[in-house]
Amino acid sequence: MILVWGTSGRRFKSCRSHHTLVTQIIPALNSGMIKLEDVGENNYSNFLESMRSSETKRMYIRYLKKFLNLIPNNIFEEYLGESPKSIEIEDLATSFTNIARKDIAATKQIIKTYIKEIKKEVKKQVKAALASKREKTE
Repeated sequence: MILVWGTSGRRFKSCRSHHTLVTQIIPALNSGMIKLEDVGENNYSNFLESMRSSETKRMYIRYLKKFLNLIPNNIFEEYLGESPKSIEIEDLATSFTNIARKDIAATKQIIKTYIKEIKKEVKKQVKAALASKREKTE
């Protein structure tokens, strides 16, 4: 079955796609629509399963690990009352997700701080590259 949304936002069934309309194919399931609880609680495994490319997965895991390792234990203790169970990425990701569930403002602040640190790091690298380039041309 193909559900088609018209330009007015109305939805109707169609046997064929229309070139002026947005089409979405929805498989017919005997059990009905999925529910949010079907997704599961293991956020890290959901993160991994969302990527198909092994190279993308490798890079994203590296970036996530770097991000999570920069969060000090006292932040986890302040918002969760305990440190992560271990320094494994799965435990750190679960702890960070729990902070996000409890206090979204704190989560935003952690992410903003991380972005500022990354910007500083990139600026240093750019300055070093420009200085190196100037030395070579002189």
